[in-house]
Amino acid sequence: MHGRVIKYSLYVPFLAVSFLLFSAFAIKLATLYIILFFLTLLYFFSNTKKIILLLSTLILIVVVTNFLFHCFGITSNIYYRPSDELQFRGKFRPNTTLTRQEPYGDLNPLSLGELAQRNLIIPRKTIFKTDSLGFRNSADYLGQKHLLIGDSFIVGVGSSQEDILSEQLLRKDGIDTYNLASIWNLSNYAEELKRFQLRFGTSSKAFVFLFEGNDFPIENENRKIRPLTRWEENRRSLSDTLYRWNTLFSFTPFYRYLYSLYYKSYAQVTESLELKKKDVSVFKVHSIPMAFYNHYAYDVSERESYNGTQEFEKNLSDIAPFIQCLFFIPTKYRVYSDWIDPKQNQVSFSTYTGRNLERKNIPHAQWIYLKKLSQKLNICAVDLTDKLKKESARLLSSEQTTWWPDDTHWNKYGIAVAALEVRKTCLNPLFNLRLRP
Repeated sequence: MHGRVIKYSLYVPFLAVSFLLFSAFAIKLATLYIILFFLTLLYFFSNTKKIILLLSTLILIVVVTNFLFHCFGITSNIYYRPSDELQFRGKFRPNTTLTRQEPYGDLNPLSLGELAQRNLIIPRKTIFKTDSLGFRNSADYLGQKHLLIGDSFIVGVGSSQEDILSEQLLRKDGIDTYNLASIWNLSNYAEELKRFQLRFGTSSKAFVFLFEGNDFPIENENRKIRPLTRWEENRRSLSDTLYRWNTLFSFTPFYRYLYSLYYKSYAQVTESLELKKKDVSVFKVHSIPMAFYNHYAYDVSERESYNGTQEFEKNLSDIAPFIQCLFFIPTKYRVYSDWIDPKQNQVSFSTYTGRNLERKNIPHAQWIYLKKLSQKLNICAVDLTDKLKKESARLLSSEQTTWWPDDTHWNKYGIAVAALEVRKTCLNPLFNLRLRP
């Protein structure tokens, strides 16, 4: 009887500690329910000694595994680029400098490795440096008057530190900006900007970059916003709590390994359903084989019309007073479409069937929508498409490109085009009062 009392008096705290330990490394909310169920069963049918031994073993495994992963650099080997190695839910590991040899761009995994098999990849050395807030800056915030906001294009995924937008602006033009970019969407940009303004009490203005490929939510997401049920509110609250708890452990090697393993396993499961169509097409642009992400090329670039979501418009409206200028980043396909004849120069292994081979003029639905919304909100907006096309034409004569041939992201030459446009807005204080075509 006495032993049973001791067991059940230890049951609750031991279960709580074990649950917290496991949940620290849970990837999805559903994982918590599974963990709690099995821990309850396990502890119910165990004696006190087994419970103590189990808990001690779990803690020891986590500590030792993290130590070994760190010593042998195991987590570094599962990422092909530093932005993935350091990234967690939008931002990056603070105060870190990584130098890596990136073997290929992000289109190689999407081609199931066939770009590498056909020797169509571009290895490059990349330096990735973050500040104390986890943003990609070479130094902490020093009161800069201009902020750069956007997704992986402004983070500079695929490019080395010296080539990203903030560094080019400082080195070439003496324009000191703070890179507040994160790998998320407009909703997150708005939250980060509001948080930043509150933290530093600054009146800095932002250059906001929206990428045509994934910053514009599709129309069927424009659904009515209804009040949450009590169950949905509780679930969201639990999910937020899990997120905050996870954040404390998110930079540990063990967590990052589990995180990567989960998504790799998920990709393998869904591969037969989604990826076997091979999401990459390759065309010769002049004599350069250029890979294109089919979804961006055909589903996004060739949209006949586009209407933004209520959430998108609300987020943009909320931060409109802090925006100095909006910049529209086109897809790689839109920039190079004039040099592509799918019937003549396709060297693709893609089995994608959604493309329109007969199209001559590509619609510009996302920009048309953004232009109208910018006018409504009285925000300066610049379409980078023509500028990037012009520079791409110039560079092709010397076998250079504005985009990495094996990546969805621009390289230092494409970034330089954006830097030039930012410079124009900085030199012309009245620029933010009018709209450029």
